[in-house]
Amino acid sequence: MMKIASFDRLILLVIAMALVASPFMAVLVGQEKTAEKGANATQDGADADKLATLHGKVKLAEKWQTSLKVEELALQLTENIMMDEPPIPENWNELASEAQQKWWDTFEASEAGKKFIATQEERFKNRRQFDVRVGADGAFTVFDVPPGIWDLRGFIRKEIEPYEMLFEVYGELEIEDAIDEIKLGEMAVRATPLFKEGDAVPSPEMPSLSGPIKLESFRGKYVMLTFWSADLPTSSFFQKNVQATAKAVGAKHELQVVSIGMDQDAEAAKAFLKENGSIGAYAETTLEGEIVEEFGVRAIPYLMLINPEGKIMMSDQAMGIALRTSGLEMAEIVTRKIEGREIPAPPAPPVTADDK
Repeated sequence: MMKIASFDRLILLVIAMALVASPFMAVLVGQEKTAEKGANATQDGADADKLATLHGKVKLAEKWQTSLKVEELALQLTENIMMDEPPIPENWNELASEAQQKWWDTFEASEAGKKFIATQEERFKNRRQFDVRVGADGAFTVFDVPPGIWDLRGFIRKEIEPYEMLFEVYGELEIEDAIDEIKLGEMAVRATPLFKEGDAVPSPEMPSLSGPIKLESFRGKYVMLTFWSADLPTSSFFQKNVQATAKAVGAKHELQVVSIGMDQDAEAAKAFLKENGSIGAYAETTLEGEIVEEFGVRAIPYLMLINPEGKIMMSDQAMGIALRTSGLEMAEIVTRKIEGREIPAPPAPPVTADDK
C-alpha cells in the first residue's frame, strides 16, 4: 500500500527582506507540522532510497489577485545541506572578538582551512534542486524527491502603488524514508511593502490604552514608530534605547514615539511600562494583526522614523544598517537625519578579481 505523509500546515518561516539588517532580530515564526503514516507502513530503513511525489498549493490573498497572478511566483525546492562546523577552539566563547577574528584569519589562510572551506562550498554547490511550476489555481507537483530536509521557497518583487511589494513563500519539510507521497497544506503568500525614504507611511487605526490612534494624528511632529515585545530581552532593551533617544532628541526637536506592543501577555508590557516609564503613545497588536501585515513587520524590534509630513525618513532596514555600520548611537543617528546631516555609510565591499 502506498505510504502518504500529510502536512496540514507546512512549517512557515517568514523571511523579511526589509528587516535583515535589523541589529536585534527575533524572527517571527508560525509553525505546526503533522505527519500521518499509513497503517501498513514499512519498517524504518526499508526502501530508504525510494523517491517521493510532493503535492502542494500556494494561496494568494484576494486583495492581491488583481495585481499578481499566482503562477508568476516561481518556486524552488532545495536540499537543506548541513554544513560542518569549523574546528574552533574549545574556549571560543571566552575569546574576545579580536582573538576570534585572528583565529579565523589564520585558519582561513592555512591549508587545512582552505580544504575545509572548499569542501563546504562544493557541498553547497552540489545540493539538489527542483524548479517548481505553479498552476493558475496555485497547485504544484514535484516528482522523484529523495528523502531528506528540503526548503521550498519563491518570491517576486512587483510595483503596486504606492509601494514596491515583495511577495514570498517559504517552507521547510522533511521527507522520511519509504514515503511515497507528500500532501502539503496551503502555503500562504506573504506580502511585504519594501519601504524607502519619501514613501507615505500607512496610517491604519490602532487600538491603544487610551483609545484608537492613527499616525496621521501626529502630523507636524517627527515620529519614531516601533514594534516590540517586553517578553523578548533584546526587544525590550531596544525599546529602552528608543525611549532614551526620544528623551534626548525630544529636548531639541518635536519627536513623538508610537510603540506597538506584540506581547501575548499584555501584563508583561504593562509591567515594563510601569518600571521604565512610557513616552508617547502605546498600542497593542498580535502576530496576525492587520497593522503587522500593513507595515511588513517580519521581525522585532522594528523601528521607522517618520517626518512631520507623514513621509518615511528612515525605514527599518535603513535604521538597522545605520546602527550596525555608522558607529553612531541611535540618538545621534536620529538627530542627524532630522537635521539633514550626513550619517556615515557602510564601507564598500572590496573589489575582487571576479569584479574586474
